[in-house]
Amino acid sequence: MRLSGFPESRGFVQLLPAGLFLSERQVFCALERAISAFASGSGFSKKPALDFLARFCATHRISEAVSRIKFSSGAQETVAVLCLVKPADEKFALAFLAKNFGFSASDKALPSENARVESAKKFYSVSERELSSFSGMPEARAVELLVLERIAMAGL
Repeated sequence: MRLSGFPESRGFVQLLPAGLFLSERQVFCALERAISAFASGSGFSKKPALDFLARFCATHRISEAVSRIKFSSGAQETVAVLCLVKPADEKFALAFLAKNFGFSASDKALPSENARVESAKKFYSVSERELSSFSGMPEARAVELLVLERIAMAGL
């Protein structure tokens, strides 16, 4: 979800359904690829926030990424990704989220790992056949590796 009104000179903020959050590596991979592409002029969009969203969704099409991220009405578990120019802007970003979206930062646990893994398998179309090549590895780690691969391949 693009948060209109957040000053681009300060960076960007993206809200994502908490059920899609497997690991920090997943977010950092999409973020690093988006920022690097934006810096080199090879991004999918003129806006780093949209480039990040597309890469997080493992696609090069902005419209597909936007349509795939679904929020229902009412309160729900959400992860805020802050990509700020200055670390000092964190308070500003959190105040912006609170004022405009009723978002409040908390240390509340994410949905269970099993729920997030199942959600990620569906969102990223991870098949049981793919997972079978990771025999002996915990399913959550195997899914994470496949998701990271999809994110990395989205830019090629």
